[in-house]
Amino acid sequence: MKAAFFDIDGVLTKGFAIQKFWDYLAEQDIINPEFLSLSKQIFDKFRKGQISYREMGKNSMKYIALSFKGATQKEIKSLSKKFFKSSNIDLFSYSAHLVKLLRDTGLKLIAISGSNIEFVENYKKLFGFGKVYGTEFEITGGRYTGLIKFNLGLSESKRKIIEGVPENVAKFIGFGDTDQDIPILENVEIPIAINPNKELEIMASEKGWTILKENDKVVETVRGLIE
Repeated sequence: MKAAFFDIDGVLTKGFAIQKFWDYLAEQDIINPEFLSLSKQIFDKFRKGQISYREMGKNSMKYIALSFKGATQKEIKSLSKKFFKSSNIDLFSYSAHLVKLLRDTGLKLIAISGSNIEFVENYKKLFGFGKVYGTEFEITGGRYTGLIKFNLGLSESKRKIIEGVPENVAKFIGFGDTDQDIPILENVEIPIAINPNKELEIMASEKGWTILKENDKVVETVRGLIE
């Protein structure tokens, strides 16, 4: 079986859909707004170019984990489904067509995202992913402890996932948008840097990987690569 691997934010969705979900949880008094605010301050530093994408993903998620402390996973899962149904997830114009192309080709679709696993699970139905991986927070007795178990926004975590794929699943094609996705792209036959940040674009250019931007003929280009 051949598989296609996707990061989600910046690849299939515009921006960070997970941030809207965190805001929603704070509005419902489910998570601590003070820690959420501290996380946003770190993200603002990234947006202003003061820190790297990696620094942002590592440090902001620590505060998000703290904001979840005391909440139940059951409640978060329920609210994530409700939010997903009632909100318009902002997709790129090519996203649905690209996923359909790969699914119709018979590829197994696998998502490796830095967003919370409880949120990422919702993409299974939306895109038809066979398997999804996301950041996991530590849970004891059904409640979040405020600690991170597995931050999938970081390159070393993504490497563990991609290198742990069973041998009977061929790592055929992969899509990433930041330098933290490099382990995915290094381990597939057809690596595609899509809407890449500066660091990934430099690496992709050096390695001769395909580089695509939002307004390129994404689906047509990918079709040509896999046929």
